[in-house]
This record gives sequence, structure tokens and C-alpha cells, in this order.
Amino acid sequence: MLPQGYLSRLDKCLVAADVNAVPPAGLGDIKPDYDKKEVGKILTIGALTIGNLRNKIAAKMLQEAREGAGVWLDYTHAFSMAREFLGL
Repeated sequence: MLPQGYLSRLDKCLVAADVNAVPPAGLGDIKPDYDKKEVGKILTIGALTIGNLRNKIAAKMLQEAREGAGVWLDYTHAFSMAREFLGL
């Protein structure tokens, strides 16, 4: 957990993501709903944005598991789905 104002001290940080959706914030400079918002020179992602992506991935994996016989889904599928949702 980093307090408010700490991100500005990080010279080499390019991206910061807070995964703690309940107070206190894990990263004091990042609001839960930040979605690729720049704080100084750092691209930030908030916990609710991460949670929304996780929920979309979980829903799609459950749907595929229900529709397929003998489907095996693991982290590689989750990563592929995340890339798809993010347009990467």
C-alpha cells in the first residue's frame, strides 16, 4: 500500500494498477474507476476497472464451459480473453 503522493516519486514506473477495491486504497493516487488515466507520467488503472475485466472474463469462461463438452479452460484462455476484451 502506497500513500497519496507516492507515485510522483517513482521515476521509472510506467503503469500502476490498484487491485484493492475496498478502503483503504492500495495506491493512494489511483481512484477505483480510473481506466488508463495518467497521473503525472504514469498510466493508472483502478481496482473497479480491473474487477470489471475479471468479471467479463469469468462470465465468458463459464459460458464456454457450459456450451462445450469436455472443455478445459486455464489461465492461458483467461489471458487470451483479456487481450480480446482489451483489443490487444
